[in-house]
Amino acid sequence: FDATSLDERLRGLELSPVPVWVLDPEALRIRWANDLALETWRAPSREELLTRDFSGGPQAVKTRLAVAVELVRE
Repeated sequence: FDATSLDERLRGLELSPVPVWVLDPEALRIRWANDLALETWRAPSREELLTRDFSGGPQAVKTRLAVAVELVRE
């Protein structure tokens, strides 16, 4: 995982008028987020948001995410 490269590729989304975040479905962690996403997730900082572990969620949410990832891969 190359955070610098990801930051460079997503720089334009920093100005998006809507919250944007990139979720790594394998690790169940957010890898990038714009400032509005920080507000949405009520994160005090980008660093704190990127360290959050979402793997403890309900099984239904994990299943829904796995199905969505499989559809995108196809």
